[in-house]
Amino acid sequence: MKIQKIASICKSNNTIVIYTGENGEQWISNGYACYRLGGLPKITGEEALVMFDISAENRGKWTARDLLLPTELYNFYDVDDEEYEIFMLPLRLVFNADILCFFVDGDKLHAVNKALLAPFMPYGEYLRFYKRAARNPDSDFSLIVKNGLLVEGLILPYACWGKESFANAFNSLAVRGLEMLRHMGAEE
Repeated sequence: MKIQKIASICKSNNTIVIYTGENGEQWISNGYACYRLGGLPKITGEEALVMFDISAENRGKWTARDLLLPTELYNFYDVDDEEYEIFMLPLRLVFNADILCFFVDGDKLHAVNKALLAPFMPYGEYLRFYKRAARNPDSDFSLIVKNGLLVEGLILPYACWGKESFANAFNSLAVRGLEMLRHMGAEE
């Protein structure tokens, strides 16, 4: 995983949260995604600011916290009996200057900010995506990113649908797109 990509993600909203699990494993988050910090010495949020070259005068503009891993809200373990694999579609949409990637789950599409996936791209063919139910009342599910069988990250779905009508129109477009994909597959 590329730590420079994680730094860029954290810099986009001036937030670094270092989570520490019960076994001492650490994760770093920008509030929308968590990335496992493997192969690094233990760090704090303040040390992460230094590591990411945030100047002393700019640190006041940042949120840097150290918390326990929120296992009561999300499952960060490598195995979850109820998870299932979902697949990224070769479809991108630019929305509010973000590039959204879409994952297919039955007849639903889930959008994720493409920038949040960047740290995982070096895993190549071993990269897998899974959907897990969230224990958090504010979120229906989380996207789990695995390198082979090991969880490397957790990403929350893109929550951009401020107006119900836009969400309904987009969902309708998504359903039509899936129908087209199915029809194209039936022709081959």
